[in-house]
Amino acid sequence: MAGRSARYNGSTDNGQSAWFYDDDQNQTYTFDFSQVYSGHGYSEIKYLGDDGLALGYHVTELGYYAFAWTVEDGFADLGSLIEGGLDADWSYLAAAYRGNAQGQIIGIGRLAFGGGQGAYLLTPVPEPETYALMLVGLGLVGLQSRRKRKVTSQIAVN
Repeated sequence: MAGRSARYNGSTDNGQSAWFYDDDQNQTYTFDFSQVYSGHGYSEIKYLGDDGLALGYHVTELGYYAFAWTVEDGFADLGSLIEGGLDADWSYLAAAYRGNAQGQIIGIGRLAFGGGQGAYLLTPVPEPETYALMLVGLGLVGLQSRRKRKVTSQIAVN
């Protein structure tokens, strides 16, 4: 379960904090990733997956920043996860709205030129070990296919 709660210092509005409740651990996690000024902060969860992946945004002095969070891995700024960093087209990834089982994440970001926003799709890059396993699997499928053809041709000859 996820939600948000208002933050106050006496009667002063200090923004809002997102939170996530983990029923398995009977624990609530509060998402206070940034303090903008004088204790003011803001975070919001926009998506919560069945696997416990929380996606959303938090606010800093420089703008809105998309995040991903899990109990196992903790907080990750999505812009910092891009291999080689954000390119010349993006200033920052502003919010994350949805994820899927393939590890893809969609959201919006701030474009570097023109000050507008655009949609993004983050797709995980497989680790080298994944490619190696895939090649071994393809090799075994090819070997099995070849053996099957050879057995079929021997039967036809007899």
